[in-house]
Amino acid sequence: MEIFLWITFCLASVIIVICLNRDYEKVKLIFACAYTLFIFSAIGLTILYSFEPSAMDVYRGKTTLEITYKDGVAIDSTVVFKQNK
Repeated sequence: MEIFLWITFCLASVIIVICLNRDYEKVKLIFACAYTLFIFSAIGLTILYSFEPSAMDVYRGKTTLEITYKDGVAIDSTVVFKQNK
């Protein structure tokens, strides 16, 4: 999902720059579509990165560590936000 948003963001940026150098009616529609993609991908990236735990969240005890074991050996760990009750 993240790579799709970055590709969309970059592609929309390039299309907007190209459209700004043209002066045709069809280009205005393309510009509007590219601008819409740009805005939605920017919002998507903002939402995607706003839910990552920061160092302060760990320090303040808002996260916990989930460890996955296989045959008694830790093979994976994930930082998870604690549930507020």
